[in-house]
Amino acid sequence: MAPSSRRKITAYEVLGVSRTCTRVELKKGYASALKRAHPDKGGSDEAFERVQKAYQVVLRHLGTNSEPSGAPREDVEPNPGRQARDRMPPSLRNGAQNQMAKPTYFATQAKARGNRSYAEGKFEDAAAHYTEALSWLPGESTLYCNRSAAFFELGRQEQALRDATKAASISPRYVKAHYRRALALSALGRHAEALASMRRAHALSPSGGECDGALLKIEKACSRARLRLNLSGHSEAVQDSAWRPGGGRPVLATCSMDGIVRLWCGVSGISLGSLAGHRGGVTDVFWSPDGLRLVSLSLDTNAIVWDVPPGVEGARAATVLEGHGGRPTSARFAELRDGTQVLITSSTDRTARVWDFEGGSCIRVLSGHGQMVTWADYSSEAGVLATTSADNTFRLWDLESGRCDQCVDWDSGAVNRCAFVRAGGAELLVTCHLDVARERSRVLVWDARGKRGWADGKLVSHVMHFENFRGKITCVDWAGTEESVLLAAGCADGTVRVFDLECKASLYDLVDQHLTARGSSGSISALSFSPSGARLATAGWDGKIHVWDAEDGTHLMTFVGHEDRVCFLRWDAEGRRLASGGVDKTTKVWNMGAD
Repeated sequence: MAPSSRRKITAYEVLGVSRTCTRVELKKGYASALKRAHPDKGGSDEAFERVQKAYQVVLRHLGTNSEPSGAPREDVEPNPGRQARDRMPPSLRNGAQNQMAKPTYFATQAKARGNRSYAEGKFEDAAAHYTEALSWLPGESTLYCNRSAAFFELGRQEQALRDATKAASISPRYVKAHYRRALALSALGRHAEALASMRRAHALSPSGGECDGALLKIEKACSRARLRLNLSGHSEAVQDSAWRPGGGRPVLATCSMDGIVRLWCGVSGISLGSLAGHRGGVTDVFWSPDGLRLVSLSLDTNAIVWDVPPGVEGARAATVLEGHGGRPTSARFAELRDGTQVLITSSTDRTARVWDFEGGSCIRVLSGHGQMVTWADYSSEAGVLATTSADNTFRLWDLESGRCDQCVDWDSGAVNRCAFVRAGGAELLVTCHLDVARERSRVLVWDARGKRGWADGKLVSHVMHFENFRGKITCVDWAGTEESVLLAAGCADGTVRVFDLECKASLYDLVDQHLTARGSSGSISALSFSPSGARLATAGWDGKIHVWDAEDGTHLMTFVGHEDRVCFLRWDAEGRRLASGGVDKTTKVWNMGAD
């Protein structure tokens, strides 16, 4: 047989050093080669062993200098058919300088045996070998992580969790440690903790990789554990819902583009009836403060007030509010000084209307805007009604007389949202402005009581401003806690920004949490604070719902189940249930625990 023509690789070439290298250069080359060949860095056990052997060869050559004119020609390529040897090289048997090398050598050999056993499905043997390796290198995170994997396959989840947690504590940025920890937690039924660990692994992983599929599986497990009700019955997208206020049996009202309003038992999910009367899709639904009336807004330009008895049976249309020449965009309850209960509606017909809630007659029409009225809100503290419009202005009205007291044009683009917020003893008005040309939005905060930012009885300046939203602000909500007043704004670029109005500062941004199928950020379609203000729920076009700690933005849980855009999020009065619904024609109720 002809001799092989394959050229043997020199030990110097394996380490990437020259034949005349010094010991310092050798150590640097050895460290670099070890890193490249490490199995956890994309190398293999064979390559790792080859580097170690090359180092010993060059080290002996430098020590004896027996071949000054040439490099050692020992073949350092491992033979795949050769069994791994546990024999310690002679250079490691003695010598104070090798006390550090001895544990590394023995640990590497034991780890290699463990890896082979794991690949062969001998998980008990693999765990034993990793344990032996840890006796030599007790601070090596990869060994804990590998033993965690073996324990997981053996069904010993508590031990798997303990080892993965240890590995993550040693190396906080070790992706596999967080990944293994998440798998163990999920197997133990601790889905919320598993979700946090897997999100950490996903954030550390450059490309996501296997974390993507595992993260989705854990999100589904978390969702199954938290899903309380799955309500189906609407034939078109579900646009809004509202929990009935007051005590007694929880009742949830939902409305849809099919033109129907449905009532559900919030405990059992049983349908309690349907309310038909609109000639177009129903976009909004909400209860009166006493819980005995339900108001629905529709694309047919009308609003209907429904009488809903405490037992729900016998619900009927009490009043049809007709008069708007366009779609209603919002509605609010208010009470006049004489005790008259009124309903305020805004519309695309450029007006807002004030209705006698009991009689159903239109008390007054508020006109003056040059384009559609996008939103309306009423402050009982200040006695002021605010309306916003696409004509770039917002107006403040005296509700008793119907007089427009202020018309503010801040040259910031169309005003698409407003909300009255109580902070620091002041009644603040938050307005959202969209500059269509620049595709940028901003949030301005005004003092509604005629103190700061006023001159000669005119509102001339805002007291706070938050800039540089990319795209349209799609939803806003606020909550007051013992320590702060929080304002959250969701944007079309998929970002949620949270501000502390007491401190006049931005707290945190939630970025790229709702992604489309192509991996780009999708618009935020809904957000809502829990009644206590402790938690913030967000939803987007991806059908996912994320729940966050409202104070610091810590992720708490994720719900999947909707197949398309989520249109609304509604907490019940106790913060124990969260209702969501959307384009997939379903409404889901999630168990949120104590608020």
